[in-house]
Amino acid sequence: MESVRNAIPAILLFGLFALLSACTRIPVLPAETASLPERVELTGVPFYPQSDYQGGPAALTSMLNQRGLETSPGLLRAQLQHLDREDAMATELEAAARRLGMQVFPLAPRLESVLVEVAAGNPVLVLQHPGLSWRGPSRQFAVVIGFDRREQQLVLRSGTTRRLIASFADFDRGWAKGGRWAVLTLPADRLPATAHGHP
Repeated sequence: MESVRNAIPAILLFGLFALLSACTRIPVLPAETASLPERVELTGVPFYPQSDYQGGPAALTSMLNQRGLETSPGLLRAQLQHLDREDAMATELEAAARRLGMQVFPLAPRLESVLVEVAAGNPVLVLQHPGLSWRGPSRQFAVVIGFDRREQQLVLRSGTTRRLIASFADFDRGWAKGGRWAVLTLPADRLPATAHGHP
């Protein structure tokens, strides 16, 4: 019985170490991403602070304005019915972009796909779980506008932060909790960079 009692702290310590290791794991990028620029930031993507029930419309407006379309978070919000449901809002945001003449392309649920598109000048709309559910919204929309491969960081327009820096690991963890949903909005005459044999 004494040996079992002595083994419990060691087991707990091992479990804690394994949990911490899993939480800080950095996504492994395929070798092909080495050909991407080391650092990219799409500074021309506008920023609209997100207020209650306006996160999706604000994020989509950033992307549409970058493409030269005139709209606003308020105008997009008026077209949406399910403002309190992120899963339904994602579908409605896609439909709103299509109504404005844009193509909507879902991305493969891999970090390298996001990097390839941003390197090609395409901001990426994502849905992520920014933190613990009792500390704010369970999920929120954000726009990935840049990355730094050496520092292993992403740059996002997110919430009320114009230039949010997130490590690859933190972003990937929150993105996974948000279902790894990511889309592009492109004009009718363009295809995603990931459609040309990239990750």
